[in-house]
Amino acid sequence: MPTLPPTTPPDSTDTAVTVPPTAGATPVGGGIGQLAFASRREGVSQIFVVNFDGSDPTRLTDLADGACQPAWSPDGVRLAFTSPCNANKEVYTGAQIFIMNADGSNLEPLPSVPGGDFDPAWSSDGRRIAFTSLRDRHAQIYVMDVESKVITNLSNNPAAEMQPSWSPTGAELLFTGERADSLDIWIMPEQGGSSKRFTRGREDTHPDWGSTGSLILYTQRIDGVPRMVATTYESGGLIGNRVCPSGEQAGFPMAEGRLSPDQSWIALETWPSGSNHEIAVMTVNCTNFRVLTDDPGLDFDPAWRP
Repeated sequence: MPTLPPTTPPDSTDTAVTVPPTAGATPVGGGIGQLAFASRREGVSQIFVVNFDGSDPTRLTDLADGACQPAWSPDGVRLAFTSPCNANKEVYTGAQIFIMNADGSNLEPLPSVPGGDFDPAWSSDGRRIAFTSLRDRHAQIYVMDVESKVITNLSNNPAAEMQPSWSPTGAELLFTGERADSLDIWIMPEQGGSSKRFTRGREDTHPDWGSTGSLILYTQRIDGVPRMVATTYESGGLIGNRVCPSGEQAGFPMAEGRLSPDQSWIALETWPSGSNHEIAVMTVNCTNFRVLTDDPGLDFDPAWRP
């Protein structure tokens, strides 16, 4: 696990989170799993799955409007994703969320209204999908009951909120919130409301909540370059440090880091050459770094299969 040396927190009136949730078990993970990702290697972005060693990349979708943002159900049987998608963006206007089986069969569109739905994230019990929607004209976090299809606005906030990530127990969600032109990670209870700032004063996005409920990753732009930062739930986001601050990988851009189910590995998007984006994996202590994809198309949105 990345070392988290003490830092001096900025002054804040926000209440820090202090009690970590209890983690649930994951059936598979780490080095024996697979990853889904989005790729433009065939022109239009589609969802692919690849083995942990980079072998046998297989396309799962064939949609004229493209697909991206794969999100696995907690049993690893289904994938939610966003379409249309023709590039790696933060906001997908006019998009909709779909569910399909892990082999690409039984494609099901989820209820949608004009605006745009994206950023799907399954709860740990598989009963809910949180997502970002523009149905109220600005980005808000919603949750849908998978069985009843009932949709609830968790944000109800004039500020933009997006990129939800569930706690292992499903009791809380991390998300990216915009306040006064600053992007930070925030936290809210599962029923919405009472949000608290989790990180403070930087351009922090794309949170990922580890399976034990303690370790949290997010992307932070440092001098215009995306880097990964690790923090803990117990610190309330006040204590954290950059992942891979030195060594060979220190100069690599690193975005949208995702912890493996066993928290031994991180999948990420990187572009060491300065241009083509690839999916890479590495152990959490920044060793065993390897690039899984190697093609001229943009690869992004990695997601571990549970």
